[in-house]
Amino acid sequence: MANYKKTHTTLKGIRYSLLIADTDAKRKKGLSGLDKIPYRTGMVFTYDKDVQHGFTFSDVSFPLTIIFLDDKFQPIELYHTKAHQSNNVVPKNKFRHVIEIPKTNLHL
Repeated sequence: MANYKKTHTTLKGIRYSLLIADTDAKRKKGLSGLDKIPYRTGMVFTYDKDVQHGFTFSDVSFPLTIIFLDDKFQPIELYHTKAHQSNNVVPKNKFRHVIEIPKTNLHL
């Protein structure tokens, strides 16, 4: 994960360091294959245009909170996953960005 750029965001008063997944290869890899991630760390997936597709979590070893955002970084949908979740998360709306962080009590 050393070749990822980083950014920061604050969600409900908690500051997170986010790895930026801005290529097809990085978006495909996501957080899969990791045993854990550092405290208050996550990933932001960025796209050049609005998209709508599902995300798989069968190779993710820890539960996540997934936040789908529009082109202005406004949250539009939020999901909570389980470790090694077998069913995909498929948002109802198109999105431009996605933030994945360790599972929290966040709600929209």
